[in-house]
Amino acid sequence: MPNVDTPDKPFEKMHRKSTLQMGLQSARLLYAWMNDNPSNGKVFNGRNKVKIARCFNEEGVSIPTEHSFYMTSLLLYLICLEQIGNLFEDSEYGINKAVKEFHNNSNSRKLDKVSDDELVAIRNLRNSLAHNLGLVNIKTDNKKATHKYTLSFNKKNGNKIVTMPKNPFNGDYTDKNKDTSVIIYVPALIEMVESIITEVKNRVKAKTLKLDDSRFAEIQTRFTIRC
Repeated sequence: MPNVDTPDKPFEKMHRKSTLQMGLQSARLLYAWMNDNPSNGKVFNGRNKVKIARCFNEEGVSIPTEHSFYMTSLLLYLICLEQIGNLFEDSEYGINKAVKEFHNNSNSRKLDKVSDDELVAIRNLRNSLAHNLGLVNIKTDNKKATHKYTLSFNKKNGNKIVTMPKNPFNGDYTDKNKDTSVIIYVPALIEMVESIITEVKNRVKAKTLKLDDSRFAEIQTRFTIRC
């Protein structure tokens, strides 16, 4: 198996590129557009934004609003979060594994721990956005709604990532009461995903975490493309 230098470049020496790496690049690009202050330096200046905006206009497409960038970035971050958990799965996998192991159990964690109920809400948000870009999660077996979401793009609530509803959502779509909505603090959620990526990288470098050699063919087939 090739050396795993970082979790977002696991097959660099094989001339393959991980879908995780590509997803993160796109998620960060879209998020940087709105914040213009990513950790690795300024990405967009006024001239770059004008060039990109002109491309949209030339194709007859409306210039995206800030919420469209945030929504797409959030979806990509959630998908990447799930893949991180699947790469290092054991008894837990997916978003459960990623959040419990690399956030809740991290010594460098700055944001609040994610409770089991909040974890279910985050996982269901990923499912809803990925399947139909929806903000109500519908169970596939009985078609009943489980969570209604409010996305907070700017508002902060201390170190919280999620606020659970005071009352459960009963499936009444005329109900616009925030007391029945799961509030997701998008900047905090994205900050959590980035901190999980850092935690994984640090553990890989310290050789306390590695990919399972027996899953090499599976991971290569599922999560990489030939470049």
